[in-house]
Amino acid sequence: MLLSKFPRLTLRICLSAAAFLALALAAACSSEAGSSQSTGGAEDLALVWEAWDALHANYAAPDALDGRALVGGAIGRIMELGEIDPYPFLTDLGRMRGQIPSQVPEGLTDLWRAAQVYRQETPGAGSEEVARILVQGMMDEIPG
Repeated sequence: MLLSKFPRLTLRICLSAAAFLALALAAACSSEAGSSQSTGGAEDLALVWEAWDALHANYAAPDALDGRALVGGAIGRIMELGEIDPYPFLTDLGRMRGQIPSQVPEGLTDLWRAAQVYRQETPGAGSEEVARILVQGMMDEIPG
C-alpha cells in the first residue's frame, strides 16, 4: 500500500479523520444535551489526550518523536491562531497554580495550562475548537 511508505501522511490522515469524527460526535452530544457551556476541565480535551496516546502507540518511528516539540507546536499553534503574544501568555502558563486534573497525561500539563489561559483570553472559544487547534499543532511537529 502506498500510504505505508509515508507513515507521517498515514498518521495525519488517521488522526485528522479521528479528530473530526470525535469533534462531530462531541458537538452532537452537547447540542442534544442542550448544553454548549464548557467547563474547561481536562475531559474537554479528551480528544487531545487520545491523539497523544495514538501518536505514541502507532507512529512508525516512536523514538523520533520529541514530546517537547509536540507540546511546543500545539502551544505555538494556539498562540498563532489566537493572535496571542508570547508575553504574557507564556508567563501566565508558568504562574498557573493549582491541581492539574488526573486525566491530563504526564508531560502534557503545559498543554492543559495553555488551553485554560487561551479560554480565559478567548471566552468565545469552545472545547472542540481548542482541542482541534492543539491536535493540529501537535501534528505539525511530527517528524517526517
